[in-house]
Order: sequence, then C-alpha cells, then structure tokens
Amino acid sequence: MKKFALLLLASMILSAVPVAAADLDNVSFSGYESLTDTAITDYRQTPDCIVSQKNGTNILCTTTSGVPGKFNVFDLDARKLIESYNLNEEATVWSHAVDSQGRVYLTTYNNCKMYRYTPALSKFEDLGSVAGESAGLAMAVDDQDNVYISTYKRAKLIKFDPKTGVFTDLGVVFPDAQYAKSMSYYKGSLYIGSKAPNTRLKKYDLSSGVFTEIALPDTNFKITSLYSSRVVRDYLISYTESDAGGKWLIYHIPENRWLPPVSGANGLYPSPEINGKCYFPAGGYIQEFDLESETVTQTDIKYNTGFRRGGAVMLKNDSYLPNLTFVHVFFDGTIAYLDPVTGKTRGVKDALQSCPAVLRGLGYLEGKLYYSTYMSTIGVEYDVNQKSQNRFSSGQTEGIAVSDGKVYLGVYPGAKIHELDPSKPFDSTNPTLLKALSSDGQDRPFALEVFGDYLVAGTVADYNSVGGALSLYNRRTKQWTVKKNIIPNQSITGLAFRNGKIFLSSCIYGGLGIDPVEQSAQVAVYDIAQQKLAGTSSLKLPQTSQAITFIGDLEMGPDNLLWGVSSGALFALNPDTLELVKSKSYEPMSYGRQWRPFRIFFDNGYLYATIRNILYVVDPNTLEAKKVLPGSSENAPLTELVKGDDGYLYFIEETQQTVIKRIKMDYAVQASLIGSSTDENNKVFLQFANASNIKSEIHIWKDGVLKKTGTAAVSGDGTAEITALLDEVGDYEVSAIINGTETGKITLSRTAKIERLAEKSDLDSMTAAEKEKWEPYIIAQEVETFEPDRIEFPESCLVKLDVKINGSYFTTVKTDWRITP
Repeated sequence: MKKFALLLLASMILSAVPVAAADLDNVSFSGYESLTDTAITDYRQTPDCIVSQKNGTNILCTTTSGVPGKFNVFDLDARKLIESYNLNEEATVWSHAVDSQGRVYLTTYNNCKMYRYTPALSKFEDLGSVAGESAGLAMAVDDQDNVYISTYKRAKLIKFDPKTGVFTDLGVVFPDAQYAKSMSYYKGSLYIGSKAPNTRLKKYDLSSGVFTEIALPDTNFKITSLYSSRVVRDYLISYTESDAGGKWLIYHIPENRWLPPVSGANGLYPSPEINGKCYFPAGGYIQEFDLESETVTQTDIKYNTGFRRGGAVMLKNDSYLPNLTFVHVFFDGTIAYLDPVTGKTRGVKDALQSCPAVLRGLGYLEGKLYYSTYMSTIGVEYDVNQKSQNRFSSGQTEGIAVSDGKVYLGVYPGAKIHELDPSKPFDSTNPTLLKALSSDGQDRPFALEVFGDYLVAGTVADYNSVGGALSLYNRRTKQWTVKKNIIPNQSITGLAFRNGKIFLSSCIYGGLGIDPVEQSAQVAVYDIAQQKLAGTSSLKLPQTSQAITFIGDLEMGPDNLLWGVSSGALFALNPDTLELVKSKSYEPMSYGRQWRPFRIFFDNGYLYATIRNILYVVDPNTLEAKKVLPGSSENAPLTELVKGDDGYLYFIEETQQTVIKRIKMDYAVQASLIGSSTDENNKVFLQFANASNIKSEIHIWKDGVLKKTGTAAVSGDGTAEITALLDEVGDYEVSAIINGTETGKITLSRTAKIERLAEKSDLDSMTAAEKEKWEPYIIAQEVETFEPDRIEFPESCLVKLDVKINGSYFTTVKTDWRITP
C-alpha cells in the first residue's frame, strides 16, 4: 500500500549555521582611490569677527573654519577682500580681539593657539599654544594691550604679554566647571562667565589678582551658560542660554545691579554704542537699548539671526549708509552692514577666501554617498559613478542611516532627526525634520539605525548633562517613543537588533562640560513590545583590568553572536545572556572621552571593524586579523566608514578629513550556497556562506527541467528568501549563480500542506473532478493528539487531528482536515 509522508511546519525561524572559515589570505584590497570631487572647497564658515583699521581704511577681520583655517581681511569701504592668510592647522575661531594699536588677535578652538595680525605691516604671526588647554573660548584686551584668553577644558584664565611674547597662567576661574565661556574687560577688571550646571559670573581684578563672584539675577528660568558678552559703556550685556531659551542679561557694573532680562535672544553679541543706544536681536527683530533711560524698545527691523561680534564704523563716501554703521558676519561668511537708525542693510556674499571643509557623517544608498561638514549648513549627495555633488540643507551630521530609499540624518546640535527623500527635489521641505530631541535633553545622535518599522537613535545628552536616550520612531504609525537616561548617566553609542529586541552599548561620557558619573560602560537589551530594558551587563574583558568606559558599534553576526568593539578590542557576546563568548585585543587598551562609535560589520564571512579607528579585517572564527588600507597607511585612523553595494569601502581618514576615499574588496573564495528549507507555505529560504549583502541569481530545477529563475538578496546574516512558491510536491534542485559562477546545487523537497476544512461537508460538496483530484489524499484515520514532526498515513483515510506545532495547539480534537499538494 502506498503511503504519504506529511511534514508539519510552522512559521519557521532558521537557526544560523556556523560561519564558514574566512581565510585572510583569500581577501585582498585594491583600487585605493581619493574621491577628490567629494571635497567641499567653497566653504565659508565664520563664527566671529572684529573691526579695525589699516592705514585709515575700515577693515573687518574674520577667520573661515576649515583645513587649514584662513584669516581674512576685508575692506569695508571698498567692499572687497584685500588679504588672507592660512593658519598652521585645521581651525575654528570663536573669538577675535583688537588692541589700541589696531592689532587683531585670534585664538583657535582646536588647540588654544593664538595668532596676531598687524594691519600696518600686513603681518600675520603664529604666537604659539597655551600649554595644556584644549580650546580658546573668549578674548579681551586691557588698557596696556595685554591680551587675555579664557579656556576649555580647565576653565582657566591666560594672559599674553605682547612685549615679552610670554603666556602666563592666572589660574582656574571656575573649579567646578570646564568652560570659562565669556569674557569682557571694564576699567581694570575682567568679567568672566561660565557654562556649567551651576553657571556663575566672576570679576577678576587685574591689579590684585583676586577673583570675586557676582551674584546672578533671581530669575524664573535656569541659566545654563553666560555664552558671550560685551561691555557697552557701563553695562555688561551677556547673551545667556537657559532652560527657557536665549536671554539677554544686562548688568550695570558700577551699581552692581541687574536689569530685567530680554527674552527671545538670538545672540551672540550686542552692538557697540551707536548714538547713545545699543542694539541686539531678539524675537525676530532688532531691539534698541537706551543707555540713558535703560529702556528696551523693539524696532521695525526684522532680524532672524544673531550678531557675531563685529563693530561700528563710519564708512567712507557711502551715500547709502552715511551714518555710523554696525558691521558683522553671518555664519555663511556674508559681510553684513546695518544702519540700526534707518534700518538700511547691505550684504556682501562670497567675498571671503573659502576653506576645504571637514566632512562629517557618511551614508551610502544606491550608488550615492551622503555626508555633511563640521559645524555646517551643507549636506551633500555624491554620485560615485557620475562623480558629482547635489547639495541640500543640513546641520552637522553625527549619524546617518538608510532604508527603503530614504536617508535619515542625525544632526547636532539639539539631536535633530531628519528624513531625506533622494527621489524628490532638495528644498526647504526635503529633508524634513522628524523630531528635535533637545526637549528631551539630548544633543548628539551618533548611533542611528533602521530596524524594520523602526528608526532608532542613540544619543549623547546636552552640555553639562549626563544621561543619553534611546528613541524609536515607528515609520508606519509616525509615533515616537523616547526613553531618557535609559542606561543611567550614560550615552548610547551602539545599536543592534534581533527578534524584537534592541541591543544597546554605552559610554560613561555625557555632554561637554561635565565629568562622568559612572565607572563602566554597559551593554543592554531593550524589549520593544514591553517598552523596557530586559537586561544590562557591564563589559569585562580579560585583556585589561581597567574599567571599560566606552563601547562602540554593535552588530548581530551570522553566527548568532552579538559583536562589538571597545577601545583596542573586539568581543562577541551571547545575545541571550550577554555573557562574553570571545574577545581579542589588537590595539592598546586605553580609554579617553569618546562618543563617535567605532564601526563594525560583516561581509562575505569576514568581520570589518575600526579598532581604535584603525581598519581591520577579521576572521570571526579564529579572531585572526590584518589591517586594511595598504594603498594609504595601514595605521591611518578613520573618522567615518561605510560599505557600498559596489564592493567598495568608503572612508574618511583622520589626517585628511576634507575628502572621501575608497578601496575595493576582493575575495579569492566565491560565496556559496550551503543549505535550503521551506516554511509552511512552501516559501523557499536559502543559507549562504561568505555571501552577506550580495545578490544571487537563483535557478530551481525539477526532474531535470528548469522551473524557476530569479534573484535573491542575501541579507547580513547570510540568508535569502525566494518569494515564488514551488508548484508541485516533490524534490527540487536549487543552485545559486554568483558573479557568473554556479556555487553548487542543494536538494529541496516541497511537501504537502495541511489545510483546515470548515465543515466535513466540504468533501461532500466537491464536484466529481475535484474529488478525483483530492481522492488520493483523503485519509481516514483518527488520531487524538499529534506532536511528532512527521507521520505516515495510509493511502486513503480521513484525518481528524488536534495538531500541536511549536508548542501551540491549532485546532480541537476531531477536526476535519485535508492535505493540499
């Protein structure tokens, strides 16, 4: 008697096979190339400026940020650039000052270096760095032309004597802060403001060397920084950051009293005195402060940006602006003229020398790269085939994710999440802002990934704060879920996903201006359905006895392990228990302040990781590794890395951050098809080795006849899915054609499908033709409970089953079923 074998399958989850051996001798790299067209060379970012005179001519001096920074001297009368000088480094300059002789000083944010420009001699000098300080923040000049710098990261006050050329450390201004953020000079004293959880204002008496604290006004808002300031006559006017937005605080110095604050401040500086008045922008308009009556009046002049220091000048032979005119720069390098009495304005664009910009963030989608620049307003779509740029409006991107034809940008400051649709024109609505996480106390979205319906962001908290957030955006429902301080007092720096759970990694460092609270970084698991953490673990590695303070990127491997990178080491965890499975160090295991995740991903059975920003390719089985980038320097640190679907790795080197480079990955061993299976609907699943993230041509044969052809996209875990169903019961041969080569044939069986009948009468109502079709499969055998994977039935019998599949009962006892081929 003929018997029929029935295989019962539920919705099947494939267990990953072991990763095939990844012999490092079989991977090589060629075609090292610098994509010079990715550079942004017309970049003019000007955070600050000052006015002076050169042989009787009104000049404005400003420094454009870039590599290197460039000092510009602009003739305000003739409205043209007359001189420019390169700084000796990549530089951003937040502060300029001028002395009584018209000499202009500037200090760099990058390494607290000072430069001096002498207009009469057209001389530009590098005066050296302030030892031990990370950044110069504010500058002031006293009556003897001594120059003072306030600093980050030790909130110090430094004096420069132009007669001796000597820097003198005058001590720490704020022992409980890292930023001595603003500074102004008035009658023998300096007034210095901090940026800290406990913002303060101090007076430094130059003759006695004594610091005296000045009580801040009693307000209904929390002052978070005295960001910048200027003395106008007897008033110290400070642009102030607060938890209620920007404010202007006005302090009468001789009488030690505060005036009512002015809300809606745009910053960054008020104007100098102009005809007994001072002007500053707030609420979208220019505000006029009368220095005699102490009244603030809103003018009719609309102004939606801030003043970047600048000064007041009487222009020569200018009939359009014949009065005392305030001049400053916009952030994009435009020279702005304003007569605050008449409201007349003028702008001169693109006059300053541009600098190559530092590139920031890197994403890849369908043959195009996406990136922005450091402290910028420029985003770029770069076509790697056409070698052409298409620009869009963007702030400084920290993290970029791509999915379903969309590009997601995580932008600093304010942890703004944007969605860019490359299929639409780039305009004021594209990219579109999805959410600003600043209201949740977040500032830097370095970790950004798409997991199915969810766009997920891991962020660093705002200045002077610890406690990053995990934020989930459901792209289908358009709803956000924000979990602040999810790993207490730590920032979220890495993300991975498996089975409805998000894996997080952290670092102990919060925003700038505050020291860490915790000692050890964490790996955690977030359950999306439960909306809470399902487990946390402090990472401990046998390679070091140090507490691990930073964990970078995370990635689920094809071996079902959770892989990560920290400082100089790779590690793999059991994702169910977060227990360490294996690890190895490749670079020195030392830690410092770090936010930007080291990158990690799998390709063709190999693991790629930037270990202490050095790019390695690793055999995940043996952890043997070798450095990449032979065409450049194998020790070149990287700031950004992304893999294209064209076989290239795209990256930005730390030593040359103005251009994107790439290198081709070549594999001596072909990817191969190693297994296959079907689900309950006979959909075909394939398992590949050494073939993640590629496309394969698929051939399906039966009895020597080609039945199906198509393509399958192989995902990161080495699996692929064929959406076409197999038509007939029986054995098939499946082969994969990769790069024109057949990788082997796998036998696959298409089994019968169990189908529930609503009523037994379904059998009786069949036509004769239908009965003829189904008669061989109508089985009459009663089985009370069925649990085994496989059972054989007689040729003709009626099946009544209570079927249990994967632990769940699908019917009740004695239910009528039929078998569908």
